[in-house]
Amino acid sequence: MQPVDSSQTKMDKAKHLQKMKKNIVQFYCFVFVLLLVEISNAQPVLIHGKGQDFSRINSSLPVEVSLFTQSENGVQNLIYQETNTVIFKDSGRYELMLGKGKQTGGSTRIDSVIWNLDEYIVWIKENNNKEEQKKFKDRFVLRKESKSVKFKQEGIIEKKESGTYGMIEIPLDQKSLPQKITIDFTSSYINVNYPGGRYPIFRHYEWFRSDDTQKGNCFMLTYSEKNTHEYWQNTDKFGDVRIHEKAFQDLKYELTRDRLKINLSKPEQQRYLSETYAIKGPWKIIYLIEW
Repeated sequence: MQPVDSSQTKMDKAKHLQKMKKNIVQFYCFVFVLLLVEISNAQPVLIHGKGQDFSRINSSLPVEVSLFTQSENGVQNLIYQETNTVIFKDSGRYELMLGKGKQTGGSTRIDSVIWNLDEYIVWIKENNNKEEQKKFKDRFVLRKESKSVKFKQEGIIEKKESGTYGMIEIPLDQKSLPQKITIDFTSSYINVNYPGGRYPIFRHYEWFRSDDTQKGNCFMLTYSEKNTHEYWQNTDKFGDVRIHEKAFQDLKYELTRDRLKINLSKPEQQRYLSETYAIKGPWKIIYLIEW
């Protein structure tokens, strides 16, 4: 019987344990990535719409919501349908959390919709049995794809100091109103009690013209765990910057044929789980303007 080399056995056990740890770390990294993908796909969309009946202010209404994609030959394909509730706000505007209702039709579950992959058309119509002369309804393009782009202008604007707000001016090369504006905005926030660490914030904004005016519609993609995507109709802002329910700051715009102005509002500190957070610089904007 040969003697056992205890040192070799310990080395083998250590290697085996290290390999197991590595496999466990890789497994959890894989699961984390899957969770991030699921979060980005499954998030509902908070729609800020334009109400058509101002007598409904501060009331709610049952509706049926249908989500379509459109093929190249113009055929609209129903992919999701739900019953939901529209909440009317001041000045006749309304809010609807698309994806939080009860699914009633369509071939796709809402958590399978990849919002930044396609152009989506939304139909909203009043869902009750009352015979009324005027029923609430709305139709709009939730996210508009880039079709044929004749001209484009792109660039990067970066604030390397600690500044967190202010006005940004971008002269328009074509001297005309664009069809679409895409902005990727990155910033960071800190816990004011532990300012050594910084946590990244990323927002993707897609603005497109709804008519011949300077205002348009904006769709915002967000990848924060406790947040939602958002859509604004006929608005003067690209969206906001947030991590949880409340926003730190807004990104508003002024658009003329000569230039695009982006106003980063002064950020507000937010409290979450008894901690106070604030946005800090630097920040960066990557923009693409299409005609």
